[in-house]
Amino acid sequence: MQETVLLYNIDKSEAGKAIISILEKLNVKIIIVKSSDLMNPIGYILGEKGFERGTEALTTIPNDDMLVMAGFEDKQIDILLQIFKEANIPFIPLKAIVTQTNVNWTFMQLLNNVKNEYFELTGMNKDKIN
Repeated sequence: MQETVLLYNIDKSEAGKAIISILEKLNVKIIIVKSSDLMNPIGYILGEKGFERGTEALTTIPNDDMLVMAGFEDKQIDILLQIFKEANIPFIPLKAIVTQTNVNWTFMQLLNNVKNEYFELTGMNKDKIN
């Protein structure tokens, strides 16, 4: 799989534009996740074979920013995050790596899971991430 980054609710900000610029220079595929994609499996959003569009109804639209990386090796992820840091990209608390398990989840499930993990790790109120 080509290195791909899914961006949700990030692309319109100055930081988002900087992230997109960096990713383009690195020849990383960028997918902007829209609210209409939230109930689709990650694999479907990535265009992987064997995944179908989600059928569940969307009940809420989260305001959280999220960055999801697919097709990267561990060292590449570390380098990418270091590049973001050196470019003074503001910290994005909700980040994930696509795995064999979460590729089957909807984007909303992944976002909620990562948000809950972040809350548990930091003790921060999960409604106050942004």
